[in-house]
Amino acid sequence: MKETMSEERMTELEKICEQALYEDVQTQDDGRAIVRDMASGKLFYRKRLVIYKTEVFAWLKTHRSRYVPKIESFWQDGDDLVVIEEFIQGETLEQILEEAEHGEELPFQERIRILEELCNGLSFLHSADPPIIHRDLKASNIMLTEDGVVKIIDYDAAKLYVEGQKRDTQLIGTQEIAAPEQYGFAASDSRTDIYALGKLIERMLPDNVDAKQIAAKATRIDPDRRYTSVEYVRDAIHKIHEQPSRIDRLLNRFPGYDAANRKHRFVARFFLIQLCLLLMIAVGICCGEYRLYVRSKQGALSNTAQTLTEKNSAQVQTGNNTAQTVTESRDQKDEFSEKSEEYERRFRENATPGNATSALTFYFEKKKEGVEGADEQLKTFYSNVLRYADEQRDAGEYISAEKLYKVLLDYEDDVQLEESETPITERILEISYLKAQDKMDSGDYVKSRAEFIEISGYKNAAELADECAYMEAQRLVSDEKYKEAVSLFSEIAGYKDADERCLRAKYDYCCLMAESPDDTAYAYIEDLVEVDYNDSVAVRSAIYSWRAEIETGLNYLVGAEQSAAIRATLFGGPPDGTTHIQFELIDLATGDTYNWTSEDVYHRGESNTASYQVSSLQESIFDKEYTVNIYNDDGDQIGSWTGVFSKDFLKD
Repeated sequence: MKETMSEERMTELEKICEQALYEDVQTQDDGRAIVRDMASGKLFYRKRLVIYKTEVFAWLKTHRSRYVPKIESFWQDGDDLVVIEEFIQGETLEQILEEAEHGEELPFQERIRILEELCNGLSFLHSADPPIIHRDLKASNIMLTEDGVVKIIDYDAAKLYVEGQKRDTQLIGTQEIAAPEQYGFAASDSRTDIYALGKLIERMLPDNVDAKQIAAKATRIDPDRRYTSVEYVRDAIHKIHEQPSRIDRLLNRFPGYDAANRKHRFVARFFLIQLCLLLMIAVGICCGEYRLYVRSKQGALSNTAQTLTEKNSAQVQTGNNTAQTVTESRDQKDEFSEKSEEYERRFRENATPGNATSALTFYFEKKKEGVEGADEQLKTFYSNVLRYADEQRDAGEYISAEKLYKVLLDYEDDVQLEESETPITERILEISYLKAQDKMDSGDYVKSRAEFIEISGYKNAAELADECAYMEAQRLVSDEKYKEAVSLFSEIAGYKDADERCLRAKYDYCCLMAESPDDTAYAYIEDLVEVDYNDSVAVRSAIYSWRAEIETGLNYLVGAEQSAAIRATLFGGPPDGTTHIQFELIDLATGDTYNWTSEDVYHRGESNTASYQVSSLQESIFDKEYTVNIYNDDGDQIGSWTGVFSKDFLKD
């Protein structure tokens, strides 16, 4: 209990120290304050958050990106979190878009650049392990600096992705922008930010046909049907054309037509083809009737010729209809064949998850439309991608293989693998296992252990996770990081000789800290004495002994008035013990002795300062040697110093 109270006091002291580093410059209407670092003179924002995830700010503080404000510091203040972050001068995207709506031009290429840099920023957040989900991505939470750099701000709603979580515990987001899963239907993941990104694309490029298609896929209700990563969205944005095709410009004139709707585009193009064929037929009929008209004027076999002509015309019409059906079927097959070759060529030249997804989506849609051969083509292409992913895995290209496996996972049920084939989920587990093994072999035991724990039910991953902890704990011991080693050994209690090594690490820590023990040393030594470990009783006696660290220096010097300060700081002693601090000053030149005793009692870690002053022009206390002895209440000498007082000020 007292150890906890001590930790709380230390935390409160650290918070006070942090606050003292900054002075307020200006308080803004949104509750943020501009503060100045008194040491460097730099300006920062200070924000007080009520809703937050401490782990998010801890990761952002140690990982930097040009697209995210730098987190300088943060600390807990009651139930709130106080954050000191980079001071950014510029405008929000909301302000820029409002200015554009009122006549300030925002060029097309600038809009594309902003969206691409925004994707880069999201990619950085999603690359965290586990990924950071912003959950409130909107124009007012995006800043453009004076240099034009995009910054994603305000991480109040941000969270770490939790694998296996069925729904969010806090429903956070902005209405009409937040993805459906943010209303409690499912757990947020990177696709939640992709949904909000799609809404932003709709707003920034409202009339662009290509942008509408991207936004439509990004904002699908079912997260499984959205883009699987923000990198795919960025690639699609890069290919946006400023002007739509001539066909799209024509079709946009029709009321109700939506270029972003795949069915609208297919049906519209189908009817355009039908219309062209009908026009050709109509022209042919008109030409035939004209010729009949000429012949009737000539008076040659008028009635008979007219009857025969009508019959021939009917036969021609029937033949044309049959030819039209055959032509349409042939055109459909040719179009499907051409697109299939194009998708396969793209994947052969650049076997990325994006190209694989595009092809599989195309085949899947054609299969649903009933296009002949689409089902077989889907299976063939799926098998080709699977074979390539297996080759990547065997070559050690685990990240590439894993991404392709995850693409294939969405279509596994539609393809129906052979019973002898290894399921995609197991292939992904194998990739994770191999990646963890590689990290373990390279000595990165912390990351490899985390990855083995994630797949603890696969093969011997749980045992290898313990081995990684064991190896990392041994490394920590060799670096004299005994506390961290004890923590790891404790987590794998019962594994090999982890229990014995844990006791040894505790003992080494107590020996290391015997001169100035902390709360941890007191706790460890009691554990060691309880099991009678080595000479732990003797070590405890050393830890429980009082010691004083002595510092001396100038207090003040004004004319003939001279004053020196003597500071004694206590270490050791019983865990909750107190003592008066008794000072003894001996003038080695004259043999004179002076004594002081503190009025109050002091705990370990606390200090008391005594002063020694002389008012004389005959001698200087800074020119001769003195001895200072410190005693506790039992009369034991717990510290000693001999030397000449320095004219340097005593350190704070």
